[in-house]
Amino acid sequence: MWATVCRSLRFAVAATVAVAMAAVITTSCDDDDLDAYERPEPDDDYTIDDPFGLKGTGVALAFDTEATDADMVKNITIKAIADVENAYALTIDATAMPQYVTTIPLLSDLPDKQVKLSFSYKCEENVGLDLQYLTPEAGEAVQKSTLLASTSVDVDENGWAAAEYVIDRDINENNWGSAGQSLRLIFKPTSTEGNVVFSIKDIYLYKTSESQTATEFDPYRYDLTFTPNRGSHWSMEDVYGIYSGISFDRISDEYILRINDSYAASGSAAEHFIATDPLTRAIELIDGQQLELVFKYKADADFNLRTGLYPFSDPANDWPASFVTTKLKASASTDRDEEGWATCHHNITKPVKAMKWGSSVDNGDQQIRFCLLSPYDELHPELYGLTSLRLKDIHLQVVTDSPDHPNQDEPKSEAFSLMYSDGDNRGYETGISTADGVYQLDFKASAPEHVVWSLGVENGIAHSNWELRLFYQCTIDVTEVNCMLFDGGFSYYQPFGNPFISGSNTQASANQWKEVVIDLSKAIDAVRWNLDGKTGERLRKMVNLPNPRFRQMRNDIPANATLRIKDARLVPKTDTPVEPDSRKPFTPTSIDDLNTVYNTKLTNSDNSTMTLEYTASAPEHVVWFNGPDEPLPDADYSIQFTYQCDHPMNEVNMMLFDKGMTYYMFDGDPFVHFDDWKGATGEWKTIVCNLKTPISKVNWNIGKNKERLRINFIPVPATGEAVTLKIKDIKIFPNSASKARRPRRR
Repeated sequence: MWATVCRSLRFAVAATVAVAMAAVITTSCDDDDLDAYERPEPDDDYTIDDPFGLKGTGVALAFDTEATDADMVKNITIKAIADVENAYALTIDATAMPQYVTTIPLLSDLPDKQVKLSFSYKCEENVGLDLQYLTPEAGEAVQKSTLLASTSVDVDENGWAAAEYVIDRDINENNWGSAGQSLRLIFKPTSTEGNVVFSIKDIYLYKTSESQTATEFDPYRYDLTFTPNRGSHWSMEDVYGIYSGISFDRISDEYILRINDSYAASGSAAEHFIATDPLTRAIELIDGQQLELVFKYKADADFNLRTGLYPFSDPANDWPASFVTTKLKASASTDRDEEGWATCHHNITKPVKAMKWGSSVDNGDQQIRFCLLSPYDELHPELYGLTSLRLKDIHLQVVTDSPDHPNQDEPKSEAFSLMYSDGDNRGYETGISTADGVYQLDFKASAPEHVVWSLGVENGIAHSNWELRLFYQCTIDVTEVNCMLFDGGFSYYQPFGNPFISGSNTQASANQWKEVVIDLSKAIDAVRWNLDGKTGERLRKMVNLPNPRFRQMRNDIPANATLRIKDARLVPKTDTPVEPDSRKPFTPTSIDDLNTVYNTKLTNSDNSTMTLEYTASAPEHVVWFNGPDEPLPDADYSIQFTYQCDHPMNEVNMMLFDKGMTYYMFDGDPFVHFDDWKGATGEWKTIVCNLKTPISKVNWNIGKNKERLRINFIPVPATGEAVTLKIKDIKIFPNSASKARRPRRR
């Protein structure tokens, strides 16, 4: 109680002194007069812990050593330093954020707001300092500087270093300096472990004739910010989110991001990202200019940054087309400044120009999504050491093409290796290992598919004329290797009406090394995979690039399987296109194991006649055929066959299939309808049908081979009776109108 009374008395004395000294400062005309003014020694009634008493030529600032309120102190312990006037030892918890201490409120208005903040300090390491001017409508903290360790700068005879800041502009912009207002000192130690002791004394506001230099406007710089806990700026944010798997705080222009393990297999929080606040000023780029996202960062682990641009109209195309990925090293493993900050230059020119992003800010929706990825497992950066990330000085910078700022990387035109996506390849509890350049996947018997995912093409590709090449070995027989093209996410393209792109002769026996070559040129051209400014689109097995997808089709009994793959790469295709005069007919061959389902008896006679005897229980009456051994050069082909049946027909039609059991669709219809199919019961009927339109719509066997076809016979009645069907002389042949014209002789 007595301590409280004494303290109150000292506050009253300090107030009286403040009024008296205000007149002194106000009447002082220049710094020469101030320099001549001798600082009085405190008397018996005025002790050093009097808050905001006037000493010498300034207003003293003080801390409450008994403060516990979070508005006054946070993650700092304050103790007065014995036998040193107006001095405090601040023990800063370097493991927690934020770290600040707030001065005791001003007892009276500042007599003059053109002042300089000065103090002395001791500290064994570098500590950043921000100031926040606390008013009823307090603004953001203002970054001042990094206070270098007092062991590395000039100090007085007692080891105290000096610091001072002219703050008149800060005061005016924040409307600060009235009685009852406080100044918050925000400390940012370089260390992130243990405690940092920062000693400070003689904290004063001095009148000065100096003035803060106004920040010059840079027309080529666009500052970016993040706002914690903000609402959505545009409708798509309600769908795609504002933050996911990341929580963060802002202190001045520094952001402390915490990467949370919030991934759920159901799909929520499958990415770790934050979205910027909208641009407030339109971006203007002219020829020869590039746009870089620039920021400083501190990270304890390597990570990848993938940016995407809001807004977009077409999620399937516009959104992945805006992706740009940059690989970043842990800040301790790359060039960094004396404070430990590394700098990132992330070129987003290509999608910005393609989407005309940032050219208008009227709708307040021009934003950038920061997605944080592990270099090894895109969805789990926190599992590879990236549990936090500190960012500051985040901005967009317009630069001119030069040796220092070259044009954004050109799309790839030379062969390049495919990088695997470990995180996606671990699906189905698959084991992953790498040795001597061989990538090994250990699949469990319960795995529903055997796939390999590759990361995307970061800078796009220069043309569509590519082929996928790889070597593989598997501990069980493999009947086919194919691949799928994906966008930057998990949506696959369907270049030929289905997503699968096949090669020829891709099967291999168990434990046999096999080289696979798959022509991707027509598929890439059809869907513009990684073309037209798009980057980071994947191949599958599923992730960002063309990735091989392995499917075991034969084994009825599930088994564990070990797959080894090496030298997976995209290679520019050098094969010359098939000339028109090489177009030739072919005879589809029966797929006997499919034609004998439903206990159907199949007989092949010497005159190429197939006889199929269907039981009464057969639910359908179909005949399966293999496609050509070699890819078709174009779609301009027809089919012809002759059939006989002991039942009248309701219809005869055909379906085109991939190499498996997946049929193609033609405008929502899987059937190729024949115009002239009806024949008399028991008589032979020949059917001819032009296949140019259906083949061209789905690229059946174009750029691939051995895709299948099925002819469907629908007798009257369709079921309930035994049916005998004969078919002969089936062939697929080029239409004569498509043959190449001979060059006219002159």
